[in-house]
Amino acid sequence: MPDEVQEAMAEINAKVVRKIDRELLYDFLISHLGTAYRWGGDNPLQGYDCSGFMVEILKAFGICGRGFDTTAYGLLSRLRDFPCEASLGAMVFFGKSDREISHVGMGINTWQMIEAGGGGSSTTTLEIASAQDACIRLRPIYARKDRVFTAWPFSTSF
Repeated sequence: MPDEVQEAMAEINAKVVRKIDRELLYDFLISHLGTAYRWGGDNPLQGYDCSGFMVEILKAFGICGRGFDTTAYGLLSRLRDFPCEASLGAMVFFGKSDREISHVGMGINTWQMIEAGGGGSSTTTLEIASAQDACIRLRPIYARKDRVFTAWPFSTSF
């Protein structure tokens, strides 16, 4: 195959939905269950908030770089062109509207998600998180009535 054809195919393939190892993703997600929630948190030792946990997942799978808005709204802004149904790996966004996003989790199947939740802006230490039982946990996607968008994050790079 000529070099220019191979280059064109590589460019097209880079834009197509990334294939991920679903078993590895599932194991990675489940391994974080019980990790503390911390407002603004972005690491497993001090805790995650909802978007910090999503960014950690993206980094672990080579999707995420630096220099972008890592809030839940910032993530949705990057993923608007990749809508999907709830499934393993889909990011599920919640809020008043698609312009007022307050929470994000990741599907582990069509009806459950894993999320950093149970806390809020006052959850700033591991002690407070423990008292609030705020941690990475499983929750039914449809239990919340404020779901506004579901997107496939493995279609793009940040």
